[in-house]
Amino acid sequence: MYARKIHKRLELPLASEMKNVGLLSTKANDHISNITQFIGTDLREQYELEETSDDKPTMNIDDLFLLLYHHWALCTDHYAIERERIQHALLILFIVYTSTRPGTIVEGGGYQNSNDCLKYKDIELFKVRDTEDASKHILIMNMRLRLMKGKRNKEAP
Repeated sequence: MYARKIHKRLELPLASEMKNVGLLSTKANDHISNITQFIGTDLREQYELEETSDDKPTMNIDDLFLLLYHHWALCTDHYAIERERIQHALLILFIVYTSTRPGTIVEGGGYQNSNDCLKYKDIELFKVRDTEDASKHILIMNMRLRLMKGKRNKEAP
């Protein structure tokens, strides 16, 4: 239904209405080249767009230390329950260690009004013996990131 409205507005034929598949790819390529030309010339001139890109520096370990130092030593924010301060630092570490978007760990209320977040049930901790020294143990954490963009709350196939 939605596809029909879009195709009618753009005056594109639907794939089900076309008799020849080759005709579909030819018309699609024509439309793509028209759109590309429109974006590259008309829109760029109309809105004074630039084609250059700026370097976006990534966060390094020094930035992480500074962020955590500020969180623990300098931050004067009031937490209703002090456990929330610990959870906040843990969420920062989760985001850094898993290199995920913040929305994968904590989902904002603006997305489907859910206010969902990573829960204890999404985390598994395992204690295994160190292969090099049998007297020591290693903790392994397995996180189920069920709030990933495009894959929210979907089970793995």
